[in-house]
Amino acid sequence: MKAKIKGMVVKRDGKYLIVLTPDGDFHRIPAKNHQVNPGEEIIFTPASSLSWPNWALGTLAAAVALLFLLAGLKPQQNPIQQTVSQPPAVKPGENIQLAQAEPVAFLTVDINPSIELALTENGHIISARGLNSDGQRLLAKAKLEGLTWEEALDQILDLAAKSNYLPGNRQNLIVTTLTVVKKNKAKPVLVKERVKLVLAEKIKAKALPAQAIALEADPSDKEEADKQQVSVGKYLTWKRLKARGKELDIKEVNRRSIREIQADEAEDLFKDDKDEQPEIGNNKEHSQKPEKPKQKQKPDKQ
Repeated sequence: MKAKIKGMVVKRDGKYLIVLTPDGDFHRIPAKNHQVNPGEEIIFTPASSLSWPNWALGTLAAAVALLFLLAGLKPQQNPIQQTVSQPPAVKPGENIQLAQAEPVAFLTVDINPSIELALTENGHIISARGLNSDGQRLLAKAKLEGLTWEEALDQILDLAAKSNYLPGNRQNLIVTTLTVVKKNKAKPVLVKERVKLVLAEKIKAKALPAQAIALEADPSDKEEADKQQVSVGKYLTWKRLKARGKELDIKEVNRRSIREIQADEAEDLFKDDKDEQPEIGNNKEHSQKPEKPKQKQKPDKQ
C-alpha cells in the first residue's frame, strides 16, 4: 500500500482533482471521496504523477502562487541549515574557473591528520593541503578539489577511519576550524554552527567513536599559524593553553593530536565548542557516568 501524502488542490477536472505536492509533482485523483475546493489542502494516496499537460499551462501562474502556500506543508528546516544552502555540484566546465578562484574561507580538520581546505563562496574546494605528515599521507588517497566541503568531509572521515586514526577503544576528537577571510554580511560564506551540525551528523551516521568540535579563527590567527607551520586549530589550542599559564612548545603541539593534548589537561579546553550530543558512535559506554551505589535504608526505630 502506498503511503499517503499531503498536497494542495489546484483545480477540479470533471470527476477528478488535480493536486500539487510540496515536491512540485501533479497528481490526478478521483474527486468522489474528497469534499474539497481548489486552494485547500488534502491528504491522499497517490496513483502516479502527471507530466505537464495542456491544462497546466493555463494554470501555471496559479500553481506558482500555490507553491508559496505549500511552503507551510514542508518540514521546517533547522535555522542553522537555512543560513547556508547546499551548493550545487561543480560541472566539468567549471574546473578552470574553480582553479583560478581566490579562497574566501578556509576549513581545517584536525584528527591527527591535519588538513586545510580552501573554499569558494559557494563552498567548493579550490585546493587541499596536508599540514603534517599524516595529513599528507591521507590526502594522497583522496581527490577533494571541486567537491563541496560536506563531500570532502565525508571522504576525510572515511579515510581516517580506514587508516585507523579513529580507533574504537577511545573517544576521539575531530576538530574543525573555520577562517573566513572575505566576509559577505548579506550572505555568510559559512558559519561555525553549520560546520558543527554537519560534522556531528556525519559522525553519528558513520557510528564513529568521536566527538565533533567546531572552532572559529580570525584571519590574523591563520596568518600566525601559517608562520608557525601548524594548523589554525592547533594554534588556537596552543593559545588556550598559554592563557592558562601552560608553557608548551608549539612544535610539540603540532606533533601531537589535539585529543592527546586535551587528555593531559584537567579542565576541558573545548567545553563551549563541542556538539550537544556527547555520546556519539560506538563508544557510548566509555562516556556514561557510573551509577552511584544505593544507600542502605536504616530500619525504623520501634
